[in-house]
Amino acid sequence: MVENRPPRIARHLGRVVRALAARLARSLRTGLARHELTKCKPSENDVEKLKHWLECWELSRPVYLRPGVLLGFLTAVAALYGVFWQYSASSVRKEAAELAMARAAEETKIATAAQKAAEEFKQQAERYLGEARTYQRLRKEAREAIANAKEVLLAVRDRVPSDLKGKLDELFDTLGIAEHAISPDLREVFLVNASGWAVGEAGTILATKDAGKTWTKQDSGTWEWLHSVHFVDELTGWVVGEFGLILVTRDAGMTWAMQRQQRGVDDTPLSVHFVNETTGWAVGNSGTILSTTDAGKTWARLQLGGGGRSLNSVYFVNETTGWAVDGRGTIRSTTDAGITWSEQNHNMDLTSVHFVSEKTGWVVGNQGTILSTTDAGKTWTQQVSGTVVDLHSVDFVNETTGWAVGNRGTILSTTDAGKTWTQQRSGTNYWLSSVHFANETTGCAVGGGGIIVHTTDGGQWWDSQIPSF
Repeated sequence: MVENRPPRIARHLGRVVRALAARLARSLRTGLARHELTKCKPSENDVEKLKHWLECWELSRPVYLRPGVLLGFLTAVAALYGVFWQYSASSVRKEAAELAMARAAEETKIATAAQKAAEEFKQQAERYLGEARTYQRLRKEAREAIANAKEVLLAVRDRVPSDLKGKLDELFDTLGIAEHAISPDLREVFLVNASGWAVGEAGTILATKDAGKTWTKQDSGTWEWLHSVHFVDELTGWVVGEFGLILVTRDAGMTWAMQRQQRGVDDTPLSVHFVNETTGWAVGNSGTILSTTDAGKTWARLQLGGGGRSLNSVYFVNETTGWAVDGRGTIRSTTDAGITWSEQNHNMDLTSVHFVSEKTGWVVGNQGTILSTTDAGKTWTQQVSGTVVDLHSVDFVNETTGWAVGNRGTILSTTDAGKTWTQQRSGTNYWLSSVHFANETTGCAVGGGGIIVHTTDGGQWWDSQIPSF
């Protein structure tokens, strides 16, 4: 141990010094004796001669060369050195102890502050959770009150004078607006055969088993905004949302588990797409592009591109080839699974991209923008949409049949690969953020105010509803 080193080393050094001093004294004494004896003139008597030699030796030898004095001096030096070393080590240990105590005090202070912050955060989270639950309860009560008011109005509608029916219709419209206002907005919908899921505001996940006729609410375990959903089959799917949130289910949404991005990455994904059960991508804020090859157990950031511009949509046709678009008119493409991307710039905001093969795809955006490609995105042709409203989503079931949706309840359809687009009646004026079809006849669209519209005849007729939960 450190505290035992100075005394032991001092003792060892003292022994070495004494041995060297004794040897030096013997050598000096012999040499000086010979030198002094040559100067003396002893008497003839042997006894007197010996005595004279000893007197000459004692008188001529310097005091500091006498063995006793020299050894005593060196021993004292060694002892003083040991004491100094012990004092120095003691001072170092004292300083180290003081430093350790200071660090411990600082760490205790930091730990106390962190604990206090954690308690405050917990209290804040509990308060927000309570407010959210209160909001959910009040919203449910308000929806029930609106439904009861509608029933009453319908019951008396045939009994009121004709001049009051106009007022009654206005009241119905007002109740409809109120119903939309208290419903969470929906951002995206995805169908697999008759099964489907819709996600949106306040951690909302809705599920259907009859192609959108009826919906049930699933527990997402979060109150954050959810922006995108994608399923690879009727059981396995992913949802992405605010602050880097990624959810996965393997039982059709009965349970949702949280996955994490790469450490230090918390940008918000806005779109997610998988090509099979293991390989997928997510894009979002600040140009973030994430990828996984292990079913989402780990997500790695591939790059930050486009000067921090948010990527709104991503679509891959296989494990290597994909596209992404942003809100400043840039179309990005990759052929190496997202490691490198090439860019093409267009003079309009782009919101959604969809491909049906490696060569054929469409992009939509603001002011009725629709672009198409038949050469894997090398060139893009602008199509005539017949509208100037912002379009938010595009979906095709094959190379000829597809739909696009946008503001004011706009739904466009085509059966000739987009050469002509026809507007369909959605039954709502609320903005539609997403559209997805399971086949040529069955599809759903979702949007603001919790609106859900679905069709089973390719969009010739759309039924609208706002699920109540």
